Amino acid sequence: MRFVDAHVHVGLKDPELGTRVAEELERLDMGLFHCGLTPQSWECDEHAWGAVSRVRVGAGLHPWWVQPSALNVAFEEAVGEKRLGDAANDVSPIRDNAPCGEPEAQLLERLCWRTRYIGEIGLDFGKKTSDEARARQLAYFERICMAAVAASRETGVPRVLSIHSVRAADCALDVLEHSGALEACHCIFHWFSGSSDELHRAVRAGCWFSVNTMGLRTGKGREYAKLIPSNRLLTETDHEMALSCLEDLVLLEDLRDFLTHAIELLAEARAAEPDELQALVATNAEKLLWQEAEGGKSATAGPNHSDYA
Repeated sequence: MRFVDAHVHVGLKDPELGTRVAEELERLDMGLFHCGLTPQSWECDEHAWGAVSRVRVGAGLHPWWVQPSALNVAFEEAVGEKRLGDAANDVSPIRDNAPCGEPEAQLLERLCWRTRYIGEIGLDFGKKTSDEARARQLAYFERICMAAVAASRETGVPRVLSIHSVRAADCALDVLEHSGALEACHCIFHWFSGSSDELHRAVRAGCWFSVNTMGLRTGKGREYAKLIPSNRLLTETDHEMALSCLEDLVLLEDLRDFLTHAIELLAEARAAEPDELQALVATNAEKLLWQEAEGGKSATAGPNHSDYA
């Protein structure tokens, strides 16, 4: 593949469009890791995307959905800090979805045994997040990680986790470490925004990182892009869209353009050739998301210390 979006939210409302979407992804030479927001959506997403080999469907429990009051608070805070960028108006309806509780947490624990792909999960400790919301997020995240570890070890196939960690990177790393996920699973920090010390810790732990244009437009994001090991680097859009008609397929070209721009910004930050970097990032994603590991950690495991400053 030439392009891989390692973290995107793209719904397929009409499964009959699957053939056309598959053809368009083939034409664009692109693959997608669709990250779910709630575990109950996985069955529908898997049914809709099941015939499209270039799409990986994640079962997720986004931290915003863990507590009723936390959803609107987290959403408004993200908009205020421009973490959603131009997509804010497009994704505003998501805050109206029903919050998740114990039944959904149990469902995702079970789904860890049915799919390799777990995401979006994680922690969001925004400034206005209550102590109660933080505690519940943490409890669910720990349980999901433990379920993913158990399934990975039992089947010999590492689960791939796409992790949200706003103002919570150290806490997320603590959970990944004590649950065994750093060893048993492939852990991707999506749009990493933690401190420099937290980044170094995550790199040493062998984590992956998916980066996007929003992050790379900041000085902090460009500096971090220099520090991520080349064999742990992925691109993403974190875009929210719904494909409901044939005319919508042009949106896939938009994703391709976002990914191209991300590569351009990455190449500039890393003083690398864009074409070579694009090929490297695509190879990383294919190995991680499309080539099934043969028991335990795959050959791609472990940070590339020669690329780590």
